[in-house]
Amino acid sequence: MKRMLCVLGALGLIGCSPDYAEPSDTPVRQSAPESPGIQRAFYYEGQVWILDNEGRLATLNREKGVRVDQALPERGRDMCLRDGALWMLTGVTDSPRRVLRRKVGSEWRTEANLPDDPAPLVGMDCTGDAITVLTRQRIAEIHKGEVKVQTLEKPIQIQDDSSELNTALFKNADYLYAGLNAGEFATGLYLINRKTAQTIAMGMAERDDSCSNINSIMCHNIYAMTYVPWQRECFALAASMPMMPEAGILKLCGRQGSVLYERPGYEPERYMRFYDLLAVGDRLVALGENGVYQFKDGKLVSRTPYPKLEAISGISVNFGDPDYILIDTLPNYGTSKGYGFRLIPRAPPEPR
Repeated sequence: MKRMLCVLGALGLIGCSPDYAEPSDTPVRQSAPESPGIQRAFYYEGQVWILDNEGRLATLNREKGVRVDQALPERGRDMCLRDGALWMLTGVTDSPRRVLRRKVGSEWRTEANLPDDPAPLVGMDCTGDAITVLTRQRIAEIHKGEVKVQTLEKPIQIQDDSSELNTALFKNADYLYAGLNAGEFATGLYLINRKTAQTIAMGMAERDDSCSNINSIMCHNIYAMTYVPWQRECFALAASMPMMPEAGILKLCGRQGSVLYERPGYEPERYMRFYDLLAVGDRLVALGENGVYQFKDGKLVSRTPYPKLEAISGISVNFGDPDYILIDTLPNYGTSKGYGFRLIPRAPPEPR
């Protein structure tokens, strides 16, 4: 009997999808020198811009096949695209001071100085009516140079503070959704009210020590989030349990959840995870361990093997698709599966 990925707890019991695709080719990474992974990557002014995990900015010159370092006034903490411009949150390591900057020509113009916040940064979102900066204790929103800061009703809890934290943020008019991924210390999904800073750990009322409840979304790592093209009031999440076979794509509409796609299995070689999601027109594109998946109107319409990758200064990329660029954000990861691969949209983000 096939095991299904379901979600209980605060979301309520929901159905599971029985459809799944057969495994196929996985991407082959190009050899790379020792270098930090890539935190963010965007297509801007005809080039791929990357911010690495050490806060350094660079572009990839495809014609010359080289990585070109770009100057920043201080360490880059997060990066995004908004209104046709590149935005950067900067700050010295371990400093509570953070500055929001916008690229104007060759300079980085200061747009806002955020109040000092010693809490670790979770991430930045640049969609919608404001730029949102989230730490483990505060939510800050910047609109036309004005900064509104609120203390979270409950701080965001990380089981192991020493583990590397990857984040995916999504917001609508009322809420900010923070999907967290700390490897084996899964951290799940938080719902934050933008007006009151009320914080809800989605999918469970109280975490137990082992996080053994496989039906709780708070026991999952969240790799990516985006809106659902055929149901734009909802968003999709790439979720999986660490070291467990449950993995798939969930759909969340407000606080009502369902399974958009999952492939069950018991043996480690059978289960499959998704690592990135991108809405392209009326399609949802997803990167799985064994290929590129496309969904339309709630159904899987295609799955293709990963394309051949080229190396630019040790970073694996593919420019073959007209809608997106495929990039490997973990150049030293020693496996051929899709972990660490990301989709860079060629078109600017759509307003929501």
